[in-house]
Amino acid sequence: ADLQGVRVLRALRALRPLVLIKRLKALRTVVLALGRAMPKVGRVAYVCLLLMLVYALFGMYLLMGKTASCNDPTRTSAEDCVGEYSTAHGTVATRWWGNPDLANFDSIGFAMLTLFEMSTLEMWPSVMYLIEDTVAQGVPPARAASPWLTLYPIIWVLVADHFLLELFVAVTLETFNEIHQEQDGSGLLTVEQRAYTQNLLTTLSLKPVMRPILLPGGYPRFNVLRRHAFALVTSSRFELAISFLVLLNMAVMANTWYGQPAYVETFDNAANHFFLFAFTSEMLVKLFALGSKQYFSSWWNVFDFSLFTSWLAAELLKLLMGNGIQPSMLAMLRLIRIARLVRIIQFSKGIRRMIGILLLSSPALFNVGLLLCLITYIYAIVGMQLFSRVAFGEFINEEANFASFGMSVLTLFRCITGESYNGLMHDAMVSEERNAPGRCSDAEGTCGTLFAVPYFVSYQILGVQVVLQLILAAMLDTFALETTQGDGVSRHLHHTHTHTYTHTHTHTPYFLAPRPYPPLP
Repeated sequence: ADLQGVRVLRALRALRPLVLIKRLKALRTVVLALGRAMPKVGRVAYVCLLLMLVYALFGMYLLMGKTASCNDPTRTSAEDCVGEYSTAHGTVATRWWGNPDLANFDSIGFAMLTLFEMSTLEMWPSVMYLIEDTVAQGVPPARAASPWLTLYPIIWVLVADHFLLELFVAVTLETFNEIHQEQDGSGLLTVEQRAYTQNLLTTLSLKPVMRPILLPGGYPRFNVLRRHAFALVTSSRFELAISFLVLLNMAVMANTWYGQPAYVETFDNAANHFFLFAFTSEMLVKLFALGSKQYFSSWWNVFDFSLFTSWLAAELLKLLMGNGIQPSMLAMLRLIRIARLVRIIQFSKGIRRMIGILLLSSPALFNVGLLLCLITYIYAIVGMQLFSRVAFGEFINEEANFASFGMSVLTLFRCITGESYNGLMHDAMVSEERNAPGRCSDAEGTCGTLFAVPYFVSYQILGVQVVLQLILAAMLDTFALETTQGDGVSRHLHHTHTHTYTHTHTHTPYFLAPRPYPPLP
């Protein structure tokens, strides 16, 4: 007990990074927004806690003392679970009567903890089947002994996940919507970030006036052929045909698998040569029709040219070196073709809109991510102090533990995704009193602590529920901003700049040359 107290006091040193909240405006903005939301969220949490308390008391009345069993499956009562027995591995073990780590309702604390775990939908079917198998106090569970008791966990999951959680989400989003209206912008952004977002929104809403693509000159006979090629490459049907070929190429590349028959390999090689010929022809026709100057003035054309020169280089290497080239290198060069899917963005308004929303929400998401990193850092340090020496079990093992800072961060990231966080918590709570003999040793310091309950529950709430709501609030703020126009830089000034730029820099629609620029009105 003294050792656990020392570990807790040492873990408090991990709170030092909280001073960053005062020094970093981005963190301070998010924390202040959370502070404003806490009163309403606290009232909802009070209602949830009260309902959980009532339901836990009801669960204790139904299930107290009924989930325990003997580690010797041949014993059918608590009175017979004494002495020693031979395990399936041929070793001798002491009989022990107790509850599984999964769940129990023997006290109000464990009952509420079980309900909280089920409300997060983590391993709740296993708890339901455990409840279904309960018989009586002092009698081990039997298969489907009390099928009517399955209503208890089912009703709780429906109420907690589909009512209480949605109420929590609604209150949180309503609070951030009020902050959005009061501040005329997202409550998760600093003043500078808000101005940047408004200006970026204004810029994205404008379309620059581009110089028209002109037919290059040439000899009369040569120019007749170029005119037909020019009409072809500037038509919308040509672009749609190329987009279809790109998607078809991706589908053919996906139609491969390990150990495929020889005819599939032959078809894949033939299709590869067909698409190589088709896309090379497209590049050459565009070069011929537009001329090198106009062709390379478009970033999309430069992008295509880079991709297919890499593709041609891969095919030439394969032809010249044969089996001498590393298959992994060849595969990587050929997979560069996948990047051409980016070209679909040019023709999809919906995808462009989603990318614009991601750009607009990036400052707020950065602030929320910064807060999540700070929380994870603190919890990783605390976890190392509390659980670094805990004996390995079913969940805390070589792949998930708190023995080092890196493993602590990875384990906490696993908890954020909700992957068996409660299993890790129960493994971190092991003790000689509550678990089977030999599970841990107080003398060796390999037992856990009940501090694992507030540790994992609070991280689940902060890292999953709170941060998830912040991310959702940031995205909804971005959608709201998209329907309005920022006032950081006027729309008239943007239009004036666009037209002045277009008429001044006629050599290319993209690059700014060092030449005198007329003053804007």
